[in-house]
Amino acid sequence: MRETEILHGSGELGKSRSQKKRESSALQELGEKLAKLGPARLEKYPLPPELKQAILTWKNSNKKDEAARRQMQYIGRLMRERDEEWLEEIRLRLREDPL
Repeated sequence: MRETEILHGSGELGKSRSQKKRESSALQELGEKLAKLGPARLEKYPLPPELKQAILTWKNSNKKDEAARRQMQYIGRLMRERDEEWLEEIRLRLREDPL
């Protein structure tokens, strides 16, 4: 798959809207994997308190309702705020410790 970049008014290259959506979806999926971990396993991950609380809120919700979907989007947004090094550490830990 080819990464598409567009030129912004400032002359800087930026990501296309589609690329941003793909990245956002990937982080939301990563958040879903974290959310499916049991409480003891979740404690082993270096999660900021706000993200941990969002995951626990999702776990306590009815997974089929609209609120759960919005909560998962919120988890994805919190994941986007983290740096790439932290995200890679989480990905590595999930690969080593699969669901």
